Amino acid sequence: MRVVVYRRVSTDMQTVESQNVTLKRYIEQNKCEVTREYIDESKSGDSKSRAQYNEMLTHIYDDDYDAILCFDDDRLNRDINSGLDLLLKCKEAKKLVIMASTGQVFDYNNDTDMLMGMIKTWVSSNEKAKLRLRVKAGVERARAERGGTWGAEKKTISLKRYDEYKLMGLSDRKIAKLMNVSRNTLAARLKEREQKEV
Repeated sequence: MRVVVYRRVSTDMQTVESQNVTLKRYIEQNKCEVTREYIDESKSGDSKSRAQYNEMLTHIYDDDYDAILCFDDDRLNRDINSGLDLLLKCKEAKKLVIMASTGQVFDYNNDTDMLMGMIKTWVSSNEKAKLRLRVKAGVERARAERGGTWGAEKKTISLKRYDEYKLMGLSDRKIAKLMNVSRNTLAARLKEREQKEV
């Protein structure tokens, strides 16, 4: 079977490596031919700005593959609207969707699979909404306990060291890893420096 592989992680603290093991095993066991791969890093499943996901959708009607292979359904979508849109496009294009973590294969031209896909899309979307509520409640509790403040102390980094790494040709991702900070923290400090220079 010819497949396109889609991977997604939500934060810059995650990697697709854990998904890769399961996906590779599925590909080998089922003798799949991978025609394309798409990876969205640091993107929420309900984000409309997932460039690779959107690129994958532009090729949904191409005839060089039969299925979309992903780790699990929540890697594809956590938004009910875009999830249902994907189901309908897969149905129209006669593309299967395979969840490598469970081995489930969904053919949305089959009424039962379509119903299951709709339920799974709703569950993923609902799970995301509940997660937001729990995080919001936790933040409010932490602020109340700490007198209005919340979160970790602001990390300071050596921008001089950053500049040295940059001159060596290293990417921001690699520099952030070497400096033991997230890419978001590094980007924030660079933006602060830029604003001070203006």
